[in-house]
Amino acid sequence: MHIHNIDYFLCKNELDKNYPSTLIIPNKETIVVPENATAYGFVTADSGTALVANRSFNLYRHMFISAPAGSVIKDMQGFLCLREKNNGLFSLGGPVERLGRLKYIDGCSDTLLLSPLECGEPCLNYLYVPSHIDQTAHTHPSVRVGCVLEGAGYCWTQKGIINLLPGNIFILEPEEIHSFHTKENFLRIAVYHPDSDFGPTHAIHPMVNKTYVEGVSVKGDNQYRTTKIN
Repeated sequence: MHIHNIDYFLCKNELDKNYPSTLIIPNKETIVVPENATAYGFVTADSGTALVANRSFNLYRHMFISAPAGSVIKDMQGFLCLREKNNGLFSLGGPVERLGRLKYIDGCSDTLLLSPLECGEPCLNYLYVPSHIDQTAHTHPSVRVGCVLEGAGYCWTQKGIINLLPGNIFILEPEEIHSFHTKENFLRIAVYHPDSDFGPTHAIHPMVNKTYVEGVSVKGDNQYRTTKIN
């Protein structure tokens, strides 16, 4: 586990060889999202703007963002992960709620802030760890980049204990054994995932699932389905 404070930091595609991503921790620098990439990130303080399709959007504390190629992000405080070979959509939301919407493990909860547009694509999550939690040691098959939004605790890894405080940005390498722990305080963490095993596919997605011909859904392969997107 690597941890960084809020100043300019650039980590190239060494994060995960299977899902090339670049971590940027800006200190109010201007970031231009390169071609064939999408930026996924979180804002830690009222700061900066995102210029997307010639429209400017203000960035506020505890908002989350995905910005496609060509977007210009100025004066932002927080973190951005540039996911290469990814064609995402512009999205800006938040601030995040304190509790997660979904049950996780060991009393923790999470919210899927930015869902994958298609199964396998990146996503952005929010993790809430209540006070007095000793999480079960576990791994993830791909890299995780996290930012502590609020609270205090620590992360146990095989390499040692890492204290977590607001503003800390950390990297968990693929398959790294770890667990989060709290005492009197809680932890609120935003987490970037470079991939997913969840999301819509061409065969199954909400619009096609709920389209019926003579009372039967047209999901899957059949004579009604679009064969090419023009």
